[in-house]
Amino acid sequence: MNSILSSFKKNQKGIILILIASICTTIGQTLWKMSAMHNMLYILIGFFFYGIGAVGMIIALKYGSFSVIHPMMSMGYVFTIIVSYILLKESVGLGKIIGVILIMFGVAFIGLGDE
Repeated sequence: MNSILSSFKKNQKGIILILIASICTTIGQTLWKMSAMHNMLYILIGFFFYGIGAVGMIIALKYGSFSVIHPMMSMGYVFTIIVSYILLKESVGLGKIIGVILIMFGVAFIGLGDE
C-alpha cells in the first residue's frame, strides 16, 4: 500500500493533467461526431478541445513517469463509452462494460508499477 501512495504522490500532477487531457480529447472527438448531425461550429469547437487535450498531454508528461502517464490516456476509451451512452444514446453491451473495467484495472496496475 505504501508503494501505491508513493507512486501516486510522485506522479500526481501528471495523472491529474493526463486525465483532464483525456477528457478534453474525448469531448473534441464527440463534437466531431456530432458535427455530422449539426454544423461546422461543432467541428471547430471539437478541434479546440482536442488541441487543449494534446497540449495537456505534453504538459502531463513533464510531471510524471512516461510509463505511468502515457498509458493513462487509455482512460479516454472509458470516457468515450460513457459519453457515447449518455449523449449519443449508443448501446453499451456487456462486452464494452467488461472492456472498460479491464482498462481501468490495467491503468491502476500500471500506476502501481512505478518504483
